[in-house]
This record gives sequence, C-alpha cells and structure tokens, in this order.
Amino acid sequence: TGIIAVGHVAGVRLLEASAATPGGEGRHLTALLVHLAFLLLTTSVASRISSRQRKTVATLEVQSKLDPLTLLDNRRSFLTKMESELMRAERFAWPITMLIIDLDNFKKMNDAHGHAMGDRVLVEVAKLLRENVGTIDHIARVGGEEIAVAAVAAEPFHGRDLADRLVRAFRTYGWNCLLPDLKVTASVGVAVLPGDHAAGHPETALSQLMERADRALYRVKQNGRDGFLVSGEEPVAQTVR
Repeated sequence: TGIIAVGHVAGVRLLEASAATPGGEGRHLTALLVHLAFLLLTTSVASRISSRQRKTVATLEVQSKLDPLTLLDNRRSFLTKMESELMRAERFAWPITMLIIDLDNFKKMNDAHGHAMGDRVLVEVAKLLRENVGTIDHIARVGGEEIAVAAVAAEPFHGRDLADRLVRAFRTYGWNCLLPDLKVTASVGVAVLPGDHAAGHPETALSQLMERADRALYRVKQNGRDGFLVSGEEPVAQTVR
C-alpha cells in the first residue's frame, strides 16, 4: 500500500507539472492515465483487503461459538441458540427435549491414562454423537465431560429413544481404537418441555429445563451409572451388559 500511495502522489504531481508546461497536452494525457491506473489499483487492493478482513471476522465469529477440542457448540453458543428455540417453540406449541450426558468415571480415566487420552476420548465422543443424533438437533459441550443435546418439535417419546440409543452406542463403540480394553460409558438425564408449556422468560425456562435433566442425570449416577432416566419417572435397575 506504501508503493501505491507513492505512485498516487507521483501521478498527481505529474498531472500538475504537465498542466503547467506549455504544449504539455501529451504529457498531461499520459499523467492522467497513470493517475487513473493507480486509482484503479488502489481500489482493487482495498477491495481485496476488505474481503480478506470480512473472511477473517467470519472465521473468528464461527470459532467463538465452537468448543476448540470437539468442534461442538460451546456452552454460550448453545444457550443463545436454545433461547431462540424456546421462543419459537412457544409460538408454535412445540415440545423441547433436553438430554444432559455425562461420561462415567471420566476423572479416573484421566488420572489413569493422562489428559491427552481424555482429550482423544472427547473427540471420539463428539464423533459418536454426530453419528447418532439428528442433524436438526443441537449438540454442545457444556462442561468438562458434560454434553447437552436438545431436540425441538420431537415426539414425546423421542427423548427416551434417543437416550437409550446413545447409552447403547457408548457401550458398543470401538474405544479400543484409542487404547486396548478401553471402555467408556455414559449416564443421561432427560427432561421434556411440553408443547403447551406456559409462557415465560426463555432464559428462565431453559435454566429450569436443564436443571430437571441434571437432576435426572444425578439419579442415574446414584443408581449405578451407564443408563438414562426421564425426569419425573422412577429409575429402573440397570440391565446386565
């Protein structure tokens, strides 16, 4: 850009000099063409820089919404999306199903195999979830080893079916691709906001929905882990694996 600025100034001075010289019409025309060329070049470069800046801003905006390890939505992005989904759900009387997934004994695994292995497990968890959760559902890493999944406008039984499918997927996933004999299981709490839910502040409704799913998750943990529970239901004995 410094070269362009110098050229721009030179073109202006050449125009002024040629205009002040008798019989300098030819030089004046040449100077005018040079000046015009520099103006066009300046505009082109400025446009490219502006385009590059817009792409950089867009990339940074996307990155700010993702968990850098799993590339799932981060907590802030998830909460923002869900508040919008709650407003839409209220308008169209859609139910919302929330799943909170927690990896069983994850801290013990980190202590035994190191945090690098824990990170690799989380990357595989994200892959497992993408393979088993609908493309229109929302998935986010909302804590260290805690994942949230939200489904909008799903049938009432969807949460139960999805939780059951995910628990089974964790049990049968090929974790030995990371470490021989490695096993990773998950506990899942489910809560449903019915389509006819009372109007309220989206942030409050979302917080209450996640709290209910969290309480259901806690009861799964108390009941032996590696299972799921729908909020409001009684836990059942875990099946033999």
